Amino acid sequence: RPLPEASTTAPLAAASPLTREISMTRSQAVRTPTFWLLIAAFTLAMLGMGGFHANWIPYFEDLGYSPSTGAWAATAYGICSISIRLLWGILADRYPIRYLMVAQSLITGISIIFFLNIVNVPTLILAGGFHGIALGGFFIMRPLMVANYFGREHLGAINGILRPFVTLSGALSPLLVAGMFDIYGSYKEAFLLIIVTWFAAGAVVYLARPPKNRRTPVEDSV
Repeated sequence: RPLPEASTTAPLAAASPLTREISMTRSQAVRTPTFWLLIAAFTLAMLGMGGFHANWIPYFEDLGYSPSTGAWAATAYGICSISIRLLWGILADRYPIRYLMVAQSLITGISIIFFLNIVNVPTLILAGGFHGIALGGFFIMRPLMVANYFGREHLGAINGILRPFVTLSGALSPLLVAGMFDIYGSYKEAFLLIIVTWFAAGAVVYLARPPKNRRTPVEDSV
């Protein structure tokens, strides 16, 4: 005997909220603490990125390497950063992106420690390559994290508020590193500060749990 129509459609009605993406508007997103935590985390990350990359060649020259030798580190960075992004994307499909971003931030901070311990050309190239592996995840997961947290329907409007903070931080980073070099006479202090900014970015990302109306049952349980 067939079941009544209401009984057969009820499970579908219950399942639909689980499969339909909930997108937050810009005004809804900015009222969540998560949004401002992500701004803080991404601002810290960019503060530790632009100035660090812009001063690679001068730093290598301070260590006694020619610009052409230092370019090998930049080449290793570019190759590793691009080639590793597919793997970071696969991991983002399988694991909570918040934890992956924490790991990426910590690994990036650790990769800068390699630059402070360069003793020969192989370690110079290794430092550049390892940094590329770590930072490749940031370029993949930063926009993905915003989309996963707030939905994709109003993503442009939400990014419109987030981007000025990130852009300004990236623009100030070279000035910060150059200023610290003028004060201390070396890049060590600036690089140590950059390590701290990446570790701090990871800590802030850890605090940035998905907004309540965007969480999955697994994320609510952790």
